[in-house]
Amino acid sequence: MNLSAHSPFSSKASQLLSWGHWFTFANIGLVLLITLSYLAADKAPTTALGWLYMLVTWLSHTSFITFCVFVLSIFPLSLIFPYPRHIRGMAACIATLGITVLGVDAFVYFQLGYHLNLQALPEILSLFWKTISSSPAINSLIVLAMIAAILGFELIVGNHAWRHLERLKCYSFPKFASTILVTCFATSHIMHIWADANSYFDITMQDNVLPLSYPTTAKTLLARHELLDMQEYNQARSLNVGPNEVNYHPPASLASCPA
Repeated sequence: MNLSAHSPFSSKASQLLSWGHWFTFANIGLVLLITLSYLAADKAPTTALGWLYMLVTWLSHTSFITFCVFVLSIFPLSLIFPYPRHIRGMAACIATLGITVLGVDAFVYFQLGYHLNLQALPEILSLFWKTISSSPAINSLIVLAMIAAILGFELIVGNHAWRHLERLKCYSFPKFASTILVTCFATSHIMHIWADANSYFDITMQDNVLPLSYPTTAKTLLARHELLDMQEYNQARSLNVGPNEVNYHPPASLASCPA
């Protein structure tokens, strides 16, 4: 296999990688719109810091997950099988599948308050069954129409980006957007480390809002450098209700019902 800079294989792979970045940017925009439903389903923050954290986490985490899908799927395919027409079709199918799963997860989270998981599979299946069985024909058509719309969007975006690739390469938008997203990613994790260390609930309550979210805590690292007292941290994180705080006293005798 000829991988020199002037080989047709290398040229096609380079073009596909450039196209893949624009294809990913378009999907980041679509995924950002879908993930707004997670923010709407959950309780809104009550402080400015909470709102700032929600914004930077929404931008960075959503973009990061979308980019990871590109790196793990479209990127290796472009190197192994650099045929533009086939790659665009496969990329559209992969993106449609991923966004459909995201849409299903968003629906489950909006209705039940948690993400797709095996432990809650009976409840999730019950939700799907109730939703479909309430109006099988209409709901099935809606689902199929949404999947077709997503696939159509992916095909249009993919073909448009490929046909106008040379013009798109002249834009500096990717560098500017990438800088903002990387900054947001670092900011969100730094804010969460601080919030976790100081038990700032308005930020830590957002840990499980977005799918596949695992924010950094760094408790062990902070404690090792004596920047965090683990005993105080655990006390702040726990809810202690002592016997003196309970004001309820049961009646001395209960009236019995006549037989």
